[in-house]
Amino acid sequence: MTELQTGRPQRSGAEGSTKAARRRGRLLWTALGLLVVLVAVIGSLGRSGSSGEPLGPGNPAPEGAMAVAEVLGSRGVDVRVPAGYDQALDALGPDTTLLLHDPNGWLDAERLQALAGRSSRVVLLRPDFAQLSAAAPQISAAGLVPESLATGDGDGPRELRAGCPAADASAAGTIDAGGQLYRGPVTCFPLPDGPADAGSYAATADGTAVVLGNPDLLANSTVASRGNAALVLRTLGSEPTLVWFSPTPADILPADDAAQAPPLPDWVGPVAAWLVIVAAFAAFAAGRRLGPLAVEPLPVLVRSSETAEGRARLYQDGRAADRAAQVLRSGTKVRLARFLRLHSTTGPHQLAAAVAAAADRPVHEVLQLLYGPLPAGDADLVRWAQSIQQLEEEVLGS
Repeated sequence: MTELQTGRPQRSGAEGSTKAARRRGRLLWTALGLLVVLVAVIGSLGRSGSSGEPLGPGNPAPEGAMAVAEVLGSRGVDVRVPAGYDQALDALGPDTTLLLHDPNGWLDAERLQALAGRSSRVVLLRPDFAQLSAAAPQISAAGLVPESLATGDGDGPRELRAGCPAADASAAGTIDAGGQLYRGPVTCFPLPDGPADAGSYAATADGTAVVLGNPDLLANSTVASRGNAALVLRTLGSEPTLVWFSPTPADILPADDAAQAPPLPDWVGPVAAWLVIVAAFAAFAAGRRLGPLAVEPLPVLVRSSETAEGRARLYQDGRAADRAAQVLRSGTKVRLARFLRLHSTTGPHQLAAAVAAAADRPVHEVLQLLYGPLPAGDADLVRWAQSIQQLEEEVLGS
C-alpha cells in the first residue's frame, strides 16, 4: 500500500535504524549507571558491619536494639559485642551475662554448652529445641502465643501479666504479647486463659538461665511499651558485663577448620559482587536477543488430579517408595508451617516443637515422623502415610 493510499507518511529505514541505535545507547548507559549504584550500595553494606542487624546493639532502626545497649552502658554495664564465636568465648567469664540471639540455629550443641558453661547467666531469645537442650535443659517449649493476642485483633488485651513472684517479672508488671511460650522451674507472663505453667518468660530456679519468648521486647520501637524495658534491663543488667552475641554462618565451622582456613583479601568481597552483577547484566542482554516469548494455546488441558495419579503410578512402577514418602513429607511440612504461621526457613527442631505443642504429642515422636528415616517398602509407606496424615489432621483440627 503506498503513502498516497494510506494517508500516513512512511518512515525511512535509515531514520528507524538511527532511533533504534539511540534507544540502545540510552539503555546501555542507564544499565551502567544502575550497576554503579548497586556497587556503591553493596560497598556501603559491606562497611556497615552488623549495625543493620535485627535486634543488633548498634542498630538505631526500629527493629534494632541500640536503645537497650545504650541504657545498660549508662548504668555501668560493660556491653561487649563479639564478632565471632571465639571472641564471645574469650569475653565470657565470672560475673558475665550471655545474651544469645541465634534464630537461624548456627551454633551446634557443643558450642552452645561451651558458651553456657563459661558465663554466669545465659539469656536466650526465643530458642529452639537444640538451644534449650544444650544451654537450658530445665526449660522446654510450650507452644506459640496466638497471633490475635499478639496483634491485638482479638477481644483480649495485647499484653501479658507477670503472674509469678519472680523479682524481674514483678517489677515489669505487664509486657507485650507475642513470640513463643516456655515452661520451666520459674514461669511468668502466661496467657490470660492459658495454663499457668506456660509463659513468655521462663527461668531456672537459681536464675542462671533465662528464656525470653518474645525477642521484640528488646526492639527500639517497643522497648518503651508497658513493662518491656523493666524486664529487659533487669534481666540483662544483673551482672557487670553483658556479652551480646548473634552468631553468623561463619560460626558453623569448627574451630580447627577455621584456624586452618587462609584469610581472604579485603578486595575479594567487592570483586565477587561486581562479577555477579556483570554476569546478571550479560544474561539479561543475551536473553533480550531472543525476542519476546511467543504465546500460543496449549493443545490439551491436563487436570491436576490426573497428573498426581500418573506420578503416583510412576513411583509405584519404579518401586520408589522413599521418593513418594519424601514428596508427602515435604507437602506436610509446608502446610503445617503455613498453618502454624512459621517462616519457610524454620529449623527442624523449632517446627517439630510447634507441631508437637499443637498436636499434644511428644517432640521426639514428631521429629521421627517429619525428619526420621523414610519407609523402604510399599507396606511401610502405607502405614507411614497414615501416621503423618493423622498428625496433620490433629494439628489442622486443633
